[in-house]
Amino acid sequence: MRQNNETIRNNNSISTSFYPSNDNGVGVVSKIRKSARGQDCQLRFPSICNHNPETVVLCHINTPFKGWSLKSPDLFGVYGCYECHKVLDGQNTSHEFTPEEVKIWAFEGMIRTQKILMDEGLIKI
Repeated sequence: MRQNNETIRNNNSISTSFYPSNDNGVGVVSKIRKSARGQDCQLRFPSICNHNPETVVLCHINTPFKGWSLKSPDLFGVYGCYECHKVLDGQNTSHEFTPEEVKIWAFEGMIRTQKILMDEGLIKI
């Protein structure tokens, strides 16, 4: 697998981000995304989380690196169950959380997820 260098314009600045691709330039599922299967939810929204590892995926947090039809890089992801993912993506608005609270839970979950990924050797510093 090689790295496909994509440039994204955001707020009149240019950021460069790397997204996994195969030799044909077609996106592939990264090891980090695959690692979410069977993990515990790290978003853990109170009264929302279904605590079901079977529904956990890598949820991408909104960052300046995302753009039209592009997600943030997997490094900025968090393991989240189906129900918590809907809150993070704004699809579930039946809760009382403020946008700031959702962002805080997301970033705290991302930190926990990154620790798991470091322990599993999927990211290195």
